[in-house]
Amino acid sequence: MRSIFDEAASLYKKPHKPTFEDILPFIPDVVNDMKVYLVNTDKDAQTEIKWDQHCMHILVGAEMLNRGFTIENLATTYMPRYSISATNADTIQQRCRFYGYKEAYLESCRVFLPQQSVQHYKDYIEHEEELRSCLGKSNSLREVEQQLLLSPKLRPTRLNILPVSVVSSKLKGITSLQAFTNENIIRNNDQYVKGFISEREADMILTWDYGAASNTHRGIRLSVDDAIIFLSNFHFGRPKDIMFKSATIRYLRFLSEMEGGEKIRDVLFVQMAHHMEGHNLRTRTLDSGSKLLSSTLLQGAGGSYGGDATIVAPDTVTIQLHHIEFTNKVQPGFPTSAYTLALNFPDELAARYAQNCDFKETDDADNY
Repeated sequence: MRSIFDEAASLYKKPHKPTFEDILPFIPDVVNDMKVYLVNTDKDAQTEIKWDQHCMHILVGAEMLNRGFTIENLATTYMPRYSISATNADTIQQRCRFYGYKEAYLESCRVFLPQQSVQHYKDYIEHEEELRSCLGKSNSLREVEQQLLLSPKLRPTRLNILPVSVVSSKLKGITSLQAFTNENIIRNNDQYVKGFISEREADMILTWDYGAASNTHRGIRLSVDDAIIFLSNFHFGRPKDIMFKSATIRYLRFLSEMEGGEKIRDVLFVQMAHHMEGHNLRTRTLDSGSKLLSSTLLQGAGGSYGGDATIVAPDTVTIQLHHIEFTNKVQPGFPTSAYTLALNFPDELAARYAQNCDFKETDDADNY
């Protein structure tokens, strides 16, 4: 006990920090007045704890201690359990007995966990801070998107207990979105994008030139606020894309306002194949029934060109603006070209939002 005392007392501040000699006289009393309990479902298990009959209690168990068991004045937790697959967020929340109202003796509290579990709890705290931040900026619950930020390694809960399907927006790597569901969305985006590009024409000084016009791009670093404004005014129709955009906007707000300094200061905006504007655009096939691309949006690697997926920033979120022409005639009067987006999140900023999907693909979503 003497050998570990310096670490055990490391959180105490003078003049309240004891020496080992100060506590030495009390050690025999505590050890002799200690009781160990086996807390499980066996018939001999001890689940009724009389907290006032001993000065120290050691509880050993598994599922019964896993959730829903109150432990008074908990000071030390040793929990070697962890999952080799994705972990349910509500399960690890229920396991965290070491959280709670312990300010009066916080200096004595210790928690021993596998490194994987340590990271899960750090992620969980970040998720709660993001939700608190969102609530703090809203005047009512109606203004708050019903989304939960989750680590890509966490699930919200067991899938079989959810009353409706959960849609996951995985903010990691590059994701192609589709903005072709109806004419109103296409025409709105066309008008908005042209005004947006016109206002920033002179500032688009970042360039990527791989020879061919289809592989020549230009870009600009946008402030997070400007990126949010752009995304807010760019519309989608598919629920999957609407929720992905909503999650991105909320995550950008959180990243730019994190306590202790901004995690990101700006966002990379890239106008893909900008030399092809007003000429022959990149072409893709649009399914006339679903209004979805039947071919891949992103152009692959070829020659010296590493592919569209490489035109991203390593340190922040990237918004790629794509302008494509449909190779097929969808229906009379339907636009022959349209803008859409691809968004990239580097591994360092990877996250995931989960929310209940309570509307169908056929729902009217012109304004999202």
